[in-house]
Amino acid sequence: MPLVRLGWVANGVVHGLVGVLAVPIAFGGGGAGDGDGSGDEASRSGAVAEIAERPYGGALLWGLAAGLVLYALWRLVTAFLPGDIGAATLPHRAGYLGSAGVYGLLAWTAVVYAVGSGGSGTGGSGGMLEDVSRTVMEVIAGRWLLAVGALIGLGGAGYLAHRGWNRIFLDEFDLSDASSRERELIEKAGMIGWIGRAVTTALLAGFVLLAAINADPDEAKGLDAALRDVADNRLGSVLVLAAALGLIGYGVFSIVSARRRLLVGP
Repeated sequence: MPLVRLGWVANGVVHGLVGVLAVPIAFGGGGAGDGDGSGDEASRSGAVAEIAERPYGGALLWGLAAGLVLYALWRLVTAFLPGDIGAATLPHRAGYLGSAGVYGLLAWTAVVYAVGSGGSGTGGSGGMLEDVSRTVMEVIAGRWLLAVGALIGLGGAGYLAHRGWNRIFLDEFDLSDASSRERELIEKAGMIGWIGRAVTTALLAGFVLLAAINADPDEAKGLDAALRDVADNRLGSVLVLAAALGLIGYGVFSIVSARRRLLVGP
């Protein structure tokens, strides 16, 4: 397996751990999370903190950080690979650049925890989202900008669901010599995973939209806080459990499909 594909595995590990951390929220209902990126927070930084608490966590974190750096570089390279340049592909390239930035920061979080300073400078995703929302609202027409961003996020969630339901994600894999069992596992795990990502993206975008409507940046929540709020009733708990299982499915999908991943331009 080329080294760059280890980044795809690291991506799967993070998503899968976030899903695992979200399962207790579904069964335990809402409640106040600690919000500081500690191991029980259902977020990417929470997943990193959870690894830090395991035996040999330091070594695992260094491996995860290396994988995440490779994944970020993969997304960065993909954004600039030769291919069509037009209205249909530019959003994909922009998305790859954004993904590279997110996973680059997550790799830095893993390094911080690996060197033993996990409690500092790695605040929970909820606080970061509130800070960004507050900053945007201070700009002229900031509420409108925030609302537009939230609507784009909801559109992105719909796109993720579309990719999952119609199995469009399979275009990025070479399954020509895959066994029927392997292909079925990748298809089913990928379908569940992409739809699970759609649910979590829609939740985050929905809370940002509420923040814009109510002019209250505190309404914008990170994934952990959003899941806890939604899980305050029975229907919400079912939704949170579905999102958690979806993220676990995406983790499985990323790991088992890594050797089949193609590095192609949009």
